[in-house]
Amino acid sequence: MKTRPILFFLLIAVAACTKEEPLRERPYAILETLDFIVTPTSSQYRTIEFRAKIEYAPGEILDHGFKWSASDPKTGALSNIISFGPIAQGTGKSFSHVMSVRIPQGSEFHHTMRAYARTKDHIFYGEAQYFCCR
Repeated sequence: MKTRPILFFLLIAVAACTKEEPLRERPYAILETLDFIVTPTSSQYRTIEFRAKIEYAPGEILDHGFKWSASDPKTGALSNIISFGPIAQGTGKSFSHVMSVRIPQGSEFHHTMRAYARTKDHIFYGEAQYFCCR
């Protein structure tokens, strides 16, 4: 007789554990800044492709793009902006930008880049990527 109440309690406990909680919407965007793609085009020129993906967007993206700087990554200032403007639904959207740079013979070139997305309330950044070539 004592096993029936225990079995009944265990059955209810197991049934309660299988109930899935509703997905909560995140209030922030998730961006992935992808690695640079660098292609030599001549002895002094390289093309550099910036790439990123919006993994999740909480709503309308008012602006998205890249902030970058052609300097040593230790300075931290990303003074240049490449803007692609608004997108209605950003989740799953990939974007990229290709630029050509001249690297004089024997010199070193540093590049720092990170993706950004701006919503009505916030601005979000992907992880910074660093590049150096000679």
